Amino acid sequence: MNGDQLRDTWFWPPRYNVEGCDARPVEDLFRRVAAELDAGRPAGPLIETAALPRMRMRGRRYDIEAVGWLLGQFLLPPGRPGRTGSGEDLWRDLPVTQLYPGREGRFGPQCEKAWRDFGQLPGTRLWWGRAGMFRKALWTAEQQVLASVWRSSPEIVSAGGRDFIFTSRPRHHERPPRTWDAVGAPTTSAMDLHQLVDESEVPILYTADNFIMFPDRRWLRFLVRGTRKADAIMTAVDQAGNRVARYRIPGRGLRFGWETLVDLSKSVEIIVNPGWELTDELALALVISARWLQPYFYWHGGGG
Repeated sequence: MNGDQLRDTWFWPPRYNVEGCDARPVEDLFRRVAAELDAGRPAGPLIETAALPRMRMRGRRYDIEAVGWLLGQFLLPPGRPGRTGSGEDLWRDLPVTQLYPGREGRFGPQCEKAWRDFGQLPGTRLWWGRAGMFRKALWTAEQQVLASVWRSSPEIVSAGGRDFIFTSRPRHHERPPRTWDAVGAPTTSAMDLHQLVDESEVPILYTADNFIMFPDRRWLRFLVRGTRKADAIMTAVDQAGNRVARYRIPGRGLRFGWETLVDLSKSVEIIVNPGWELTDELALALVISARWLQPYFYWHGGGG
C-alpha cells in the first residue's frame, strides 16, 4: 500500500450501539502515515504511539476492528511465514476488510464474487445453526457436533465433552491487556469484556466486540467485508495476521437433516484454514463467533 491509497482509505461505520473510532483522528493519523510512506520511512513508530479515541452513537465513527487491522499491517515483519511455518498459506492474500473507498457499485461486485468463490477455498468445512429450541451447534460435514451454545443463564458452551460458562467481566487484576502495540489491536473497554471459564472457574478465553483473546495473549479478531448479509464474509484473523477461518450466510431455503430442520438464512457456513488444527479451543472460538455475522447489518447497511 502506498501513500495515495492510504489517504483514500474508507471504512463503513460500526453498528448503532457499538463503539467506534473517532473518524477525524483516524484520518489525521492516516495522512501522517502516508507522508512517512511517501518519504520512504517506516510507519511503525508513528502507529505504535497513536491514541485513537473511541466514541459511541455520536459523530462520525469508523469500525474499530477494520482500523486496527489496517494499522496492524504496517507493524508486521516483512515476509512473515504462514501458520505452518512453510510459507505456503493459500489464504494469505484473501481480503478481509474494505481498505479502499467504493460505493456499492464498485465494491459490491467484489464482495459478490468472493461470496460465490467461498466454496472453492481449501480447508475444513463446518456448519453453525439451530440444534433444537435452546441450542446452537457447530457441525462437521459428516454431521458430527464439535461444539454447542446453550441458551441459559449463565450461558453454557460445550466442546470436547466439557461444559464451560460465561461469567461477568473479569476483575481488574485478571483482565488481559489489549493495546495498539499488539499488532494494531485497540484497547477494549472493561464494560464489554466477558470470560468463558471451566468447572474450576479457570478462564478459557475472553470475548469483547467481535474479538476473542486467550489467556496466553493470543487473540483472534473477526472482520466483516460486504455490503449486506447476502454478500458478507467474516474472517477470523490472529495476532500475526494469519487468516484462520471464513464465515458466510449460505442463503435462503431450508435443509432437512442433522437434528432439526435448518433454515439456511439463519445458519452460517464456515471454512477453517487447512494450516490450522481444529482443536477444542478453536471449536469454542468458532461456535461463539459464528453468531456475530448475522446481526452485523442490523443497524447499518455495510461492512468494515
